[in-house]
Amino acid sequence: MLTLKRTLLGNMLVQEEAITQEQLDQALAEQRRQNHVKRIGEILVSMRYISEQTLLNTLAKQLGLPLVDLNTVPPDMEALQLVSSEFARRHFLLPLSQTDHTLTVAMANPLDIQSIDDLKLLTGFNIEPVLASSTDIQRAGEQFYMNRMLADAQEQEQEQASLSDDDNQDVADLQKMAREELVIQMVNLILNKAVQDRASDIHIEPFERELRVRYRIDGVLH
Repeated sequence: MLTLKRTLLGNMLVQEEAITQEQLDQALAEQRRQNHVKRIGEILVSMRYISEQTLLNTLAKQLGLPLVDLNTVPPDMEALQLVSSEFARRHFLLPLSQTDHTLTVAMANPLDIQSIDDLKLLTGFNIEPVLASSTDIQRAGEQFYMNRMLADAQEQEQEQASLSDDDNQDVADLQKMAREELVIQMVNLILNKAVQDRASDIHIEPFERELRVRYRIDGVLH
């Protein structure tokens, strides 16, 4: 269960001398001006008081979560299949791996409890969030979901090719059977019968264990 340490992010950044108290006050004033639409960390980055990497390192300490570099930790394809690309993109997250009943997910905002609950309901897995850059999540999501789509398309193409090969084999078997003497004799017999009876049509009805042949003679099937 994710627990938030009491030390506020801004205070931690001041204590670590990543920013000054004055810069924090300015960022808090900007946050109030924006009606708290953005988190304080995002505002500090947008005001260029800290880098995104500094923000991530401090957040990882604050939340007690691992910080994952998606450039070196690729997601598992089986984990990707559990979550749609649309859901992942909308919530800025990326499934990384699954073990037993736990799904490890990289999140830009691990405090988004609603997304975690939705993901748990969607997948049936317990969710273990880890922290990652929102930029990296977006980039990696586009890359790996596209790779998954291409892999699925290739697999489907191979299946269709296999089915096509089976169909071609069936046609080849039928052509071989059509050249057999017994089959030729049967066809000749059917045609000769039609000529003798002056039939206008020949109707061939195949069944599992028999073949029914009907002749139309004077408008009536026999």
